[in-house]
Amino acid sequence: DIKDLKVSGNVTGNSYTGILVGFAQGGIFSNIEVDGTASCTTSGGSVGGMIGRAAGADIDNVLSKADVSAATCQVVGGLVGSNDNSDIDFSGATGDVLGDFDVGGLFGSGGYNGGILSEVYATGDVTAIATRAGGLIGEFTRGDLSKSYSTGTVTAGNTAGVSYAGGLIGTFDTSTSTENIDDCYSLSDVFATGDSVGGLIGYVDTNGTKTINRSW
Repeated sequence: DIKDLKVSGNVTGNSYTGILVGFAQGGIFSNIEVDGTASCTTSGGSVGGMIGRAAGADIDNVLSKADVSAATCQVVGGLVGSNDNSDIDFSGATGDVLGDFDVGGLFGSGGYNGGILSEVYATGDVTAIATRAGGLIGEFTRGDLSKSYSTGTVTAGNTAGVSYAGGLIGTFDTSTSTENIDDCYSLSDVFATGDSVGGLIGYVDTNGTKTINRSW
């Protein structure tokens, strides 16, 4: 377990880059605060303010104040770059986030399982040079989200005329399972140069069962 820490620094890498951990395979992270800058040098991926990629981890009561600058990289987030089946509770990110695609204020992409997320937030500005940008999550697949919000400005370019940009989530994506969004909101302004742009969600895939309740 990793807990009760304050970490500050500037970290630059290619793939799996974070100020605290590059790749977390499991583990419990709690009562942690990070600050500084995370960035990448080439066209890698999974860059996050605290963790580059979290797989099967439990993350609770953590805060990333870090800015993430990864214009040439994919799957970029203010707290976690790639969140694969990791649960996140009572946590947030306040830094600005820049990436190529799959970019989110909290995390960039949920991979094949975005985990269970409750009472999380992101307040920094989010920019995707290409596509799939969300104030909280860039791409969300096979997960549940509740009591969460975003407030930062979201900006996206486009790929083949499509931006997939949303105030809360860029894409609520392909899955054959049941996925839920409950009691969430976004105050984010959204600017994009292509199609599939929304104040809450840019694009919702119709596969599986997706429910959105009491959210705006």
